[in-house]
Amino acid sequence: MKLTKVLVVACLLLTACGTHEDSNPPAGGTASTPQPGGRSGFPSGLVVLGDPQGSPSSATMVTELRVHHPATGITLATYTLPGVMSKLSREQFSADFRSLVWVDCQLHLARLNGTAYVEVASWKPAVSFTSGAPCFYTPRFDPADGQIKAIGGAPGPDSDSSLFAFDPAHAEQAPRDLGIKARGLDNHGRQVRATNSWTVSGAPDDTVTLRVSDDALISGTVLGFHGYHYTCDQSLSPTTLLCLSGEKNAQAGSVAVLTADRQANTITLRQVAPVTDARVSGAVVAPDGRQVMLHTSTGWYVLPVDGSGAPSLAFQEVDRRPIGTVEVQFWS
Repeated sequence: MKLTKVLVVACLLLTACGTHEDSNPPAGGTASTPQPGGRSGFPSGLVVLGDPQGSPSSATMVTELRVHHPATGITLATYTLPGVMSKLSREQFSADFRSLVWVDCQLHLARLNGTAYVEVASWKPAVSFTSGAPCFYTPRFDPADGQIKAIGGAPGPDSDSSLFAFDPAHAEQAPRDLGIKARGLDNHGRQVRATNSWTVSGAPDDTVTLRVSDDALISGTVLGFHGYHYTCDQSLSPTTLLCLSGEKNAQAGSVAVLTADRQANTITLRQVAPVTDARVSGAVVAPDGRQVMLHTSTGWYVLPVDGSGAPSLAFQEVDRRPIGTVEVQFWS
């Protein structure tokens, strides 16, 4: 198998896809501009954390969640959070965004009341003589049954950690130990393991480490001597991941899609966006999985995941905040 490359020739650099003065997508871009939608009152958009004064997310108290329009960057909605949070994932919210789960060693559940998430329950992990100081971590809603899954135990490769579950509709009941040992979870609460026996098709000397469950890829890294230096931390499907690279010699561009062949233990990388002088600091995938929003040092660009169009500038700043001070958590 040869490394598959799909070249995006309409835009040699992300910086060439728009100007600093014009925040509208250029006429030559073929990526469609995303539009906001909504579920149960929670708008579709770019989710950002910040404090009530509008400062960027930091180590200080984080008490606000803002949703920004994916085409203009303006604020669509603001929600109050019940505590200190520096990171949030889509999996920590229920399907309708009415419930939120998070951990600070304890496991917490909040429900949406108006524009505020209000804590309704919290639990401490059971103390075990053999497992050291226990904590809950990796909380998520299982989309299959709406239950919340989390790992409980002492973090670490040799820890005695177990999978816990509880029904958010019955907050009066403590999480149940399912008797399953786990050190990581995928989006459906299935166990995750790290495997490093993969190779890049056509470049067998490169090192590929993937975190996988029985049914899906979770994340991965690609490192080697052939210009494959990628961090892949967003799932597009059970067999594909979105990957980013800051290397100038990245063979599959600044943005690529990793596809794994589990039987052959090989991966291929398909270019989605070319190498750019603009630093790509993050990316979030649209809810339908068809588009990705790139956060770069020159602005926010949208492009199709299949590589069929060039990156198009959506906007340069989120509510007039300087580029680089805003970290998008996910695209709701």
